[in-house]
Amino acid sequence: MKRIFVGLALLVSACAAFEEGTPTARLQGEVRAWPDGTLVPGALVRVKDREVKTDARGTYEIESLGERVSVEVSVPPPKDGAHPSAALAPRVRELALVLGETRQLDLWLAPSSGSIDPKILFERGGAVWEADALGTHQRVLTEDLPGTQVSPSWVDLGRQFAFILRQPNRTHVWIRSTEPTGPLEPSSRYLAQLPDSASELRYNAAGKRFSYTVAVRSAHLGMGTEIRELDAYSGAKRDLVGGSGIAANPTFSPDGTQLAWARRLATGTWQIWVSGPRGESARALLAAGNCLDPAWSPSGRQMAYASNLEGAMDIYFTSVELVGSSRPGGIRLTRSPKGGFCRRPVWGRDGEILFESNFHPTTGKLQPAVDLYAVKVSNGRIRQVLVDGRSADW
Repeated sequence: MKRIFVGLALLVSACAAFEEGTPTARLQGEVRAWPDGTLVPGALVRVKDREVKTDARGTYEIESLGERVSVEVSVPPPKDGAHPSAALAPRVRELALVLGETRQLDLWLAPSSGSIDPKILFERGGAVWEADALGTHQRVLTEDLPGTQVSPSWVDLGRQFAFILRQPNRTHVWIRSTEPTGPLEPSSRYLAQLPDSASELRYNAAGKRFSYTVAVRSAHLGMGTEIRELDAYSGAKRDLVGGSGIAANPTFSPDGTQLAWARRLATGTWQIWVSGPRGESARALLAAGNCLDPAWSPSGRQMAYASNLEGAMDIYFTSVELVGSSRPGGIRLTRSPKGGFCRRPVWGRDGEILFESNFHPTTGKLQPAVDLYAVKVSNGRIRQVLVDGRSADW
């Protein structure tokens, strides 16, 4: 009998040791007040029945978390002489974690718990999602559709969006409403069938058309990519940029009169080119280092882009008027560490540029997934918007 009890004790001990050794996730980050970015000491961060307070620097840390968590951030009840943030409303973030990882998650508080404009459209896990400017109020918009949905693009900001729907041997462009519509107006409509290689869909409101890239094969040049356009009403397609080299990252200027894209020539260097709306009168805009991912400012007078001019791939911006000029090309907005990158900028209407990155700019540490960040052009301030998102539009 004694041996039985000893055996049970050893078994229980082994199970406990196994449970203690099971990997868990860890969250850390800052809590700030919208819109000025002021750090909020004493903010309450809750995960289930656990609660921690941010320290004097507005930072927090929570350990021993599972794969899916719901994080709520709020401030203590107002007291005499309390920090002005006491009037800020609670906000909730839902996210998936990888066991064993340390995830940087910055949280924001705003005077209202409602959605903060502008709305962000992004891709996650083969579906199209929407979130507000703080990365809260996230929801999946294409959960009911078959296949995978990629390359989302706003058609009517916050109301309608387009995307590429991929199924085996079938690639379509669809337009869908973000909210349920009446019986006489379907929530989704088919627009056109594209080659399976189609990607980088972007809408231009002025021209009522999309730009996109496709892979092509030439008997003389081998495999390459071309840029085409798609009419948003008729579904008619037209070639815009082809020929030698590889063309990618197409985007029309806000007024629809110019087209920008990245081209890789035989030398292997990527350059940003600008042309008329049909690809005519093309000229190189930027050619220092490898330059990719052009993004027009709302005025059309400036352009953001990604470049490795100073080492890693980072976000820059420049004046479009510098075409053909010998003056310095652009102003650097991000600084990636070794192994890090910043790509695919999208210029918002409030003077911020949204971009993808695999590292957190405050800690400088690489992250296990690609996250979305925003940089303020006027002062270079960078903020984390949401985790695990890419191919964004706003």
